[in-house]
Amino acid sequence: MHVRTIFIVILILLMSCAKNTVRSDPSSTIQFGTDETLDIITWNIERFPKNNQFTIEKLAEMIEAIDADVIAMQEIGSSSYFNSLLNKLNGWNGQRATESYGLAFVYKSNLNILDIYEIKELDEYELTRTPYMLELNWKSQHIYIINNHYKCCGDGNIDSNQYDDEEYRRLLSVKMTKNYLDSLHSFNNIIVLGDMNDELNDPISDNVFQDFIDDPNYTFTDYNIAWENSSSNWSFPTWPSHIDHILISSQLYNNHDTTYTIKAEHFFNNGWGEYDNYISDHRPVGIRLMVE
Repeated sequence: MHVRTIFIVILILLMSCAKNTVRSDPSSTIQFGTDETLDIITWNIERFPKNNQFTIEKLAEMIEAIDADVIAMQEIGSSSYFNSLLNKLNGWNGQRATESYGLAFVYKSNLNILDIYEIKELDEYELTRTPYMLELNWKSQHIYIINNHYKCCGDGNIDSNQYDDEEYRRLLSVKMTKNYLDSLHSFNNIIVLGDMNDELNDPISDNVFQDFIDDPNYTFTDYNIAWENSSSNWSFPTWPSHIDHILISSQLYNNHDTTYTIKAEHFFNNGWGEYDNYISDHRPVGIRLMVE
C-alpha cells in the first residue's frame, strides 16, 4: 500500500476513535432537557453579562445546549443586554421583571405561557426582590413557577433579635412565602426555585427552610444533593455550598422525575475557571417533570 494511503487510513482511524471518545464521555455534554418531560432550571447568571457580548453569545449557546423548557434567572440587571440575549436565541422568548431587580424568565416559544408577573403580595423588605411568577399550561396542567433571589450573606446563625440579620431576613422570607402559598395556592401545582442563599443541611435551630422541610405538603427536590458527603454536585462550588434550590408542592410529587446540578463548566475547554470568568459563579439546578 502507498505510504500516503496508509497515512490517510491511520488519520481516519484516529479521528474516529477521538469522536467516539467524546461521545461516550458524559462530561462532554450539558444537555438536560428531553422531549418527554417539562424541564425547568434555576440559574444565577452572576452580574450578567460578566464579559459583555462574549457572555451573551456563550450563554445563548449554553441555553440551547442545555435544552430546558423554562429557565428562571437571577442577577439579570440590564434589560438591553437581556434583549440582546433573546435576539441570539432561536425559538425562545423571555421576560424580565421591571421592578424586582435581576429576576427573569427565558422559555421556549412553543410553550403555552398564561401569565408572568411580580407577586405584589410578597413585595416586602424581607424578600429583597419581589418573587416573579410564571404560569403555564402543560398537558392540561396549570403550573405555577416562582422565581426568587433571597438576601445574601450572614454568619450562619439566625438572630431573631436583630431585624437586619441576613439569616433572619431569609427566615422571614420563607415564612411569608409559605403563608402566601398556603392561603392562595394550597391545591395548585407549585414550583418555588431560585438562588435562596442558604443551605438545606443547616441544623434545625439555624435552618431558615425548616417550615417547608417540616411540612409534608412541600419538598425540596434537591435535598439529597445538599446532604451528599461530597460537595462536587453543589451549586456554588467556590464556597463550597449548595444554595440554589427547587421546592415543589405535593400535587407534583408523582410527576417528579429527577433533579440535579448541571455541570455547566463542562461547556468550556478550561473548565470552571473559564465558566466563572465569563458566565457565573453558580451552576444551574434543574428539575424534570413527567406530567401526564
